[in-house]
Amino acid sequence: MSLSTPITVLILEDLAEDRELLLHELRRQGLDPRPLPVTGEGDYRAALEQHPEVILADYRLPAFSAERALEILAEQELDIPLIVVSGYIGEEKAVELMRRGAADYLLKDRLGRLGAAVTQAIDNRCLRRERELSTAALRFGEERFRLALNQIPLPFALYDENLCIRFANESCTRFFGQPEERIIGHDCRDFFPEEISSQLYPHLLAARESGQPRTAECLIPLPDGEHSFRISYVPLGHDETLAVAVDITEWQRMERLKDELLASVSHEMRSPLTAILGFTEFMQGTEVPRALQLEYLGIIRQEGERLKELVENLLDLQRLQAGFDQRNLTAISVHSLLSRLRERFLSLQPQRNFQLNCPLDLPLLRGNEPHLYRALENLLNNAVKYTTEEKAITLGARLDKENILLWVRDLGEGLDPALHEKIFQRFFRATSAVGGTGLGLALVREIAREHGGQAWVESTPGEGCTFYLRLPLA
Repeated sequence: MSLSTPITVLILEDLAEDRELLLHELRRQGLDPRPLPVTGEGDYRAALEQHPEVILADYRLPAFSAERALEILAEQELDIPLIVVSGYIGEEKAVELMRRGAADYLLKDRLGRLGAAVTQAIDNRCLRRERELSTAALRFGEERFRLALNQIPLPFALYDENLCIRFANESCTRFFGQPEERIIGHDCRDFFPEEISSQLYPHLLAARESGQPRTAECLIPLPDGEHSFRISYVPLGHDETLAVAVDITEWQRMERLKDELLASVSHEMRSPLTAILGFTEFMQGTEVPRALQLEYLGIIRQEGERLKELVENLLDLQRLQAGFDQRNLTAISVHSLLSRLRERFLSLQPQRNFQLNCPLDLPLLRGNEPHLYRALENLLNNAVKYTTEEKAITLGARLDKENILLWVRDLGEGLDPALHEKIFQRFFRATSAVGGTGLGLALVREIAREHGGQAWVESTPGEGCTFYLRLPLA
């Protein structure tokens, strides 16, 4: 049984990369989006006719805006939740958007709760519609009421005055894994083991007796493993109570990842800070010979540079995840870019053998030149760390169909195939014997993705590594 019901998402965003990022985040957070991409008012109005369940809108587009999108919803009296997903626009503007009817506001660099925001917005709309449909049911009869409620993708059930299920929509039957005829007339204690029902039933009872909504969270076993659910109980009057279930497993996982990131950053900063403070305190309280002072100062500077690299890489990663600014794209001469990199590394390490393998007649590449320079610089720094001075390091490029293929090849010790993907994870280092922050390769992959490309490594232990960037020409 799967709770991943397709949802139609209207995405008001002119940058294809940002649209893909939103869809990627929704899928990662357990949702199954069916996108309706739009960039202007005309196609926005047309897309509304396809009845999207939620709208994700950038604050401002070249010829449209989230404010205008909200105005059109109000004009057409459409109850479709609109979530603004944009860069920082200031508290006053955010409050004004919420006043005009926006369901939520998220920053593009903080999409960890996107899935929860979407499900909550749809949930809220479902609750509004359910109240309206309850009134409509008195007028139009039970069958129409049933047909309408079955269109709602979230699992929900309507409990009567005896706390038995009076109605369950189709999503709820999938949730319980039972046909409707086996659900009606029963309560949750008939479907869940005692350790689960004992968590849920008191909240259902309290909601009915107090007349106030109650929420419970619990783990529920499904065929693909345990999922965490937030179940809301909403009294509707006439001793009826509505129960709505929302899967928050992916949202909780994202929260754990955030905590792990903070813990990793703290750990990586602790060692250089300890060295800096330790040597500083020692020199302040002890007469140290000049030669030893210089040695200690060198260590302090080295650890300071390590901290600087850590902070810069983290900031770069956050900026990249916030979105790709098309205004920073330029036509890039690949040969010129690689030549400048090679000359810079030769000037810093003239004893090294840096080779260039790049045709002069490669087509111009459209991209963010500082970002691509940074990615290749990280790859070269990585090659230097793992290669002895007498072995060559090659920086190359060639045409690969509709792409440009860039690479950095070293003749070092190579890499275990089991690590080919892990090395692109944040804070992962193949060996602690070599310095670094563990963020350089994660940044390389993020830069490749912002250009619509890929980054990977090919290596055989004992034969060196080749890191590739494949970037589309268009």
